[in-house]
Amino acid sequence: MARVIIFALRNVDLDSIPFHSTKNATELTLSPPQQIYIGATARAAIKQAADEHDMSVNLLMIDILTAFFRVLKRDKKLRDELKIHLRATRGLPIED
Repeated sequence: MARVIIFALRNVDLDSIPFHSTKNATELTLSPPQQIYIGATARAAIKQAADEHDMSVNLLMIDILTAFFRVLKRDKKLRDELKIHLRATRGLPIED
């Protein structure tokens, strides 16, 4: 999953994603949402973008993956590039 997210971050224009502020309720004491483990590199990149756009990390990750898979459905070249990338890095540790 981390490799797909890192690949998506490189291939999705963050400015094309409609951002909605989700950090408005500061008075509420809510527990942090559970997140899947995606690796330090992917989490740091998403966290930086989320802080820049005042969004939650979870919502931004969902928006990025939604936009990426929308583009991936239409672009055969991008699908092939992702397959090659995943095959080339299979079994290797994710770069941190």
